[in-house]
Amino acid sequence: MNSRSTYRVGLIFNTGNEVERTADRTTEDAPIDLARFDEAFQRARATEGEDGQEVIPDGYYDTLVEEVRLTKTQRTGNPMLIWKLSILGEEFHGRTLNKMRVITEKSLQFLKEDLECCGVHLERLSDLSLHLDEMFGLKINVMKKTKGQWTDIYFVKVEKPAPDNIPF
Repeated sequence: MNSRSTYRVGLIFNTGNEVERTADRTTEDAPIDLARFDEAFQRARATEGEDGQEVIPDGYYDTLVEEVRLTKTQRTGNPMLIWKLSILGEEFHGRTLNKMRVITEKSLQFLKEDLECCGVHLERLSDLSLHLDEMFGLKINVMKKTKGQWTDIYFVKVEKPAPDNIPF
């Protein structure tokens, strides 16, 4: 055997015809001691995506609506409303959260709640594109919640902008 480590994994079936996974690690090299990295590993933060930025953990965040757009999903072609929300708090200031609401018969109630929370009251959903700009610049407290592989953004409280033309 040469000085390179080998790592073999084999599958063995037991008497109940269930798979047991086994690993056999053999090496001629001395064991690799990783203990010196333990403290730094505990302090290390996970990263998100290809940009290498810190994961934004679940929690409540004050945000500012930077963009609202009506688009379609790539896979199904269903209409979808996307809010791009910039975090205002210190720790994640300037980072963005995206709230996406796919529009289907089943999601109409949730879409209506989101829109009304943002001060957009529609008679007909077909008028939505005419009112997207009304949500731009809103300050919204949101809750980010991850369940399994899915992350949802919930509107908690919207700070209504002060009217521009107050007579005094």
